[in-house]
Amino acid sequence: MRRLTLWHKFVKPFGNQIEFGLDFHGRVSAPMAKVLIKELEPYRPLFIEEPVLAEQAEYYPKLAAQTHIPLAAGERMFSRFDFKRVLEAGGISILQPDLSTRAVLPNATKSPEWQKPMT
Repeated sequence: MRRLTLWHKFVKPFGNQIEFGLDFHGRVSAPMAKVLIKELEPYRPLFIEEPVLAEQAEYYPKLAAQTHIPLAAGERMFSRFDFKRVLEAGGISILQPDLSTRAVLPNATKSPEWQKPMT
């Protein structure tokens, strides 16, 4: 929590004059993400990206239920089935596919496969 103290010292002089989002890069455990999200609520981030990895989709609805901060994900999803799993789990407010990723770009922009039903 020391880092949150440093963060508070940084943002305090600005009051509500700055807007920011935070990216956890899926590098913390679900229990730690829960703690960090609660601690960050007073700073009113616009969103928190990848509080857990896409492979841990079952945690997104649980984390979303405990906060008003929108959760974002998508840059580490590489197929329509990755997106399907996370969207079916729920809890994501902002979907952010990384179109520069070679694996996603053809599916998102050129391939009719992207437009087929995900069954």
